[in-house]
Amino acid sequence: LKANTGKAQGLPYGYLRKGRMKMLNVMIIDDEKLVRAMIRQCINWEEINLEVVGEASSARMGMELIEEVHPDIIVMDIKMPGMNGLVCSELILGKYPHIKIIILSGHDDFEYATEGIHIGVFEYLLKPVNEEELRKAVIKARDAVYEERNHQKEFDRYKDELEKHSSY
Repeated sequence: LKANTGKAQGLPYGYLRKGRMKMLNVMIIDDEKLVRAMIRQCINWEEINLEVVGEASSARMGMELIEEVHPDIIVMDIKMPGMNGLVCSELILGKYPHIKIIILSGHDDFEYATEGIHIGVFEYLLKPVNEEELRKAVIKARDAVYEERNHQKEFDRYKDELEKHSSY
C-alpha cells in the first residue's frame, strides 16, 4: 500500500499551471509488483496531466486507499487473490460512480468484458497491454472526467442563474 500525498516537483498539491486543467489522480491496483512498476513507468503521466497517487497490491487494499488518495482513474488487474477486479469495480462504482476504471485482463472472454460493461467499467484492455494502448485508454478516461466536470460546472451555473432570477 503506497500513497503519494506529498508535493509533486516542489509545487503545492493541486497546483494549476496557467491555462491547464487540474491534474487528475490515477491509482494502480495489481497483485504483481512488476506490473504495477511497468504501468507507473511506461507513461509520462505529467505530460498528459495525470499523476499516479497510489498503488495497491490487492483489491481490498485498493478500496481502503481510495479514501486517502481520491483517484479520478483506476487501472486495475481483473485477476487478483481474494477479490477479483470486476467485483472490486462494482463496489467502487457503487460508492464512487465518477471514478473511471480501466480493467487489465489476460482473459479474452466475452463474458468478462460483458460483465465489465454492465458494471460500468470504463475500458477493458487485454494483456499484454502495450504502452500506446494503455496511454490512449488513460487519456480517454481523463477526457471523460474533464467533460463530466465541465457539464457539472455548466449545470451548477445554470442552476445558480435560475435561483437568482426566481427570487425576483
